[in-house]
Amino acid sequence: MKKQWIGVLIVGMTLGTAWVERGQFGHEQGAAWAGGTSARAPITDSRFSN
Repeated sequence: MKKQWIGVLIVGMTLGTAWVERGQFGHEQGAAWAGGTSARAPITDSRFSN
């Protein structure tokens, strides 16, 4: 259970960081960057948590 919460925390922090970076790139490019990063974070976390 604790391992799952660590993964949730990492994914949430990744999404938050990506959303902050979104403002640096502009609307379209920033949204694509944030979306790509937030989609990749849970996949990466699930691969390393097994």
